[in-house]
Amino acid sequence: NAPMRPKRVSKAETPSPRPSRHAQWVPGYWVWTGSAWGWIAGWWRVPQRDIRLGLTVRAPHAPPALRLEARPPRPLPGAHWSPGHWMWNGRRFLWVRGAWRVPPRATLRWVAPRWRRTPRGVRFLPGRWIRR
Repeated sequence: NAPMRPKRVSKAETPSPRPSRHAQWVPGYWVWTGSAWGWIAGWWRVPQRDIRLGLTVRAPHAPPALRLEARPPRPLPGAHWSPGHWMWNGRRFLWVRGAWRVPPRATLRWVAPRWRRTPRGVRFLPGRWIRR
């Protein structure tokens, strides 16, 4: 049996800029690792339709180089690291720190978010789960 959750029900999180028109914020949550509680940070859920139709954020130019980040301890077995990335807020790029993600099924692996060049600037491609 897991002990009671940490006294703070949730951690204060500030969502990064919305990555697409219909993206929905999924708040972070605590998970029991078998020996301690671990925090899984919140993230934006981007509908596949937004990606297919090109409704994700566009920027006028490529973001700066990625930053190197210290990876915190894995909060539970099977969690995947999503490295930090840049997000455009309409005026400038903001750094979004990396975080651990929990796959919806053990047969999936995480593909990190990235930017793709287009004739009209660069377009954000959010991270996603794919089959191994």
